[in-house]
Amino acid sequence: MRKLSLQQVTEIAQGKLLTPESASTSIGGVSIDTRTLNSGELYVAIRGANHDGHKFLTQALAGGAAAALIEPSGVELLTEKLSASLPAIVVEDSHQALIDLAIAHRKEVTSKTTGITGSVGKTTVKEMTRHLLETSGATVHASAGNLNNLYGLPLSLLQMDSSAQYGVFELGISTVNEMSRLAPILKPLVGVITNVSETHVEALGSLEGVRREKLSLLENLQESGRAVVNGADKELTQAAKGLCDNVLTFAVADSKQFNTNGADIVASEVQLDSETGFVSFFFESQRVKLPVFGQEQVANALCAFAICQALGVKVEMAALESFSSAALALRGERQEIDGVNFIVDCYNANPTSMKAGLKTFALLQPKATGQKKIALIGDMLELGSLESQEHIALGGYIADLLKNSGSIDVIITVGQRARLSAESLMDSIDATSVTIHSVENAQEAGALLADMLRSGDMVYLKASRGIALEQALTKLKARSQA
Repeated sequence: MRKLSLQQVTEIAQGKLLTPESASTSIGGVSIDTRTLNSGELYVAIRGANHDGHKFLTQALAGGAAAALIEPSGVELLTEKLSASLPAIVVEDSHQALIDLAIAHRKEVTSKTTGITGSVGKTTVKEMTRHLLETSGATVHASAGNLNNLYGLPLSLLQMDSSAQYGVFELGISTVNEMSRLAPILKPLVGVITNVSETHVEALGSLEGVRREKLSLLENLQESGRAVVNGADKELTQAAKGLCDNVLTFAVADSKQFNTNGADIVASEVQLDSETGFVSFFFESQRVKLPVFGQEQVANALCAFAICQALGVKVEMAALESFSSAALALRGERQEIDGVNFIVDCYNANPTSMKAGLKTFALLQPKATGQKKIALIGDMLELGSLESQEHIALGGYIADLLKNSGSIDVIITVGQRARLSAESLMDSIDATSVTIHSVENAQEAGALLADMLRSGDMVYLKASRGIALEQALTKLKARSQA
C-alpha cells in the first residue's frame, strides 16, 4: 500500500490522534496480529469474540509498530511508556476503521480487481487466475492464503501495491447478509461464482439461501462490471443474468450428452491419469494437462480462463500445464512418507467436493498388486438440518462407487457424523469387499494408519476444516524423521 501519514489515517478512520505532534509520522502497512506485524506498520487493535487486540499493545510496540489504532476502551491500557513511544489513534470501531482504510486504498489504485466466491474452488481458481495473468506478462496481486472474510479481505486489499495491474481476491461467507457487507469493500470489476453447493447450509438455511448469498456479490460490481458464473447451474446463470448485463459462463461437457447449457467457455473429453489423479481435457482444438488432483479441476481451469477473458487479457489455457500446486496446501496436496503416497485434500469438505474427491481416488490404480488404497474421511460440518441425510447419502454414494466405478480397500471415518456414512456403507455393500473402521478423531486415525500402512499404499484424506484431519499424519511424520 502507499505510505500514509497518521494525519491521513486519522481522517480516513474518522478518529482522534492522541499525539498531534506525530501527525506527519508515516505507516507502511497495516496489521491486526502482533505475531506477524512488521516494523513501521499500523497496528489495528481488534476486539473479537475470543480475543482483544488491545491487550497486545506492548507487543505491538516491541514489534516495531509505527502507531496503533484503538477503541476508547483501549485508552486505559496505554501506559505512560506506551503513550510516549506508540502514537495512538482512537476510533469508535477499529474493525470499521480497518475497512475504511481498505476502501480508501482501493479507490486510490488503478488495478482491475476480481472477486471470487463459491462453495468450493475459490483458492484454486484464484491461484490459476494469477498464474494465467502472470504468464501473459501482467503484474498481479492475489490475496494470500484464504484472507477472504471481513478481516482478511481488508488486509489483503491494503497489501496490494499500486503498481499491480490486476488484483485477484477471494470472498468467503458463512452467514446471512455477510456478502452484502464484504463485496462493497472490494467492489470488483469482475465478480465470480465458481459454483453453489451445500456449504454453510446450517447458517444460510438451504441451497437456495447459499445461492442467494453468493449472488449478492454481483449486486456490488463496478458500473462496467462483468460476471463469471458456472453455466452448469441453470438457476445460478439465470439469476446472474438478471443482476448483470455482461455474464460469461463456463461448463464441462457431459461425457455422454455433451450438454453444457449453452456455456460460453467449454471443455470436453475429460481424461483421468489413473496413477496420479491428474486430469486432461480438450479445449479449443488442443488437449490440456493439469498437474493437479481431481476431475473437478477442469471447471476451475475454465473459470480462471473466463476471468482473464472478462478482464480483456489474452491468455493460453495450455499455460496451466506449468501451474504449480504449491499454493494449494491441503487441497489435493501430494505427500510421501516412508514410501506411502498421501493425497491431502482436507482443507475443507462438503457433499459435492467429498464425492468428487472420492470418485477420483476410487479410479486410481496402485502401482503394484497388494498395495492398498485407503480413504480417510471425516465429518462434513455446517450442514444444518441436512447433516444426517448427507452423511448417510455419502455412504450410499461410496457403495455405488465401489460397485461400479473403482476400488477402495479401506475406509476410515473420523467423527460421529462420518460414522453415519460408515454405517450406511455397511448396509449397502458386501462387507468383504472393503474394510471399514470408525474412529473419533484425527489422532486415533493416525494411530490406526500407522499399524496398517506399507510402502506403496495410497491414502486419501478429506474432511471439513474443523476436523483438522491432517493431524492424522503427525505421528507418521515423526516416526519417519526419527
